[in-house]
Amino acid sequence: MNTARVPIRYHARPPDQHGDTQLALVTFELDHQHYGLPLNIVRQVVRVPALLLLAGAPSYVCGMLNLHGSHIPVLSGRALVDAPVVCDLNNQIIIVGRANERGDNVPICGLLVDHVYDVYYYESQHITPLNNYVASALLQGVIQGREHPILLFNADALLALVPSQ
Repeated sequence: MNTARVPIRYHARPPDQHGDTQLALVTFELDHQHYGLPLNIVRQVVRVPALLLLAGAPSYVCGMLNLHGSHIPVLSGRALVDAPVVCDLNNQIIIVGRANERGDNVPICGLLVDHVYDVYYYESQHITPLNNYVASALLQGVIQGREHPILLFNADALLALVPSQ
C-alpha cells in the first residue's frame, strides 16, 4: 500500500533570548480546534490510505495502517476529544513513535486528524497546565499560538492507549 508523505512547514526557531526551554510542536486541527504534539514523537505525516478495519476494537481505533510493511493501529483524534467522527480523503495521519533501546525510531500508532499545519517553537514557560482543570488525561496544557490557542496532547497518555507488542 502506498502511503504518500505530506510535507510540513518548519517555522524558523526563534532566538532563545532568555535561556528558556523551547518546545517544538506539530500543530493540527480536530473539529475546528487547534492541537499540538511534541515534534520528538512525530515520525511522519501521511495522507489517509485504506485502513484495515478491526471488529471489536475500541471506538477510538479507526483501523490498522500498512506502513512500509508493518501494521500499526490508527487512533481517531476526533473520538479522543469527543468530537463527531469524520473520515475522508482530506484527513491526514500523524505517525507517532519513540526510539527503541537500539535508538531506532519505531512507529507505534497513527493519529487521524483533520489537517496538519506546521511545526512551531514555543517557550515551555508559556504553557498553562490543565491538570488542575476538568480536562481529558490526553491533554496536558494550553498555549497561546500565533493565531489560536493550542491544546497540547500528552504524548505518554496517547501512547498508553496502544498496547505494547
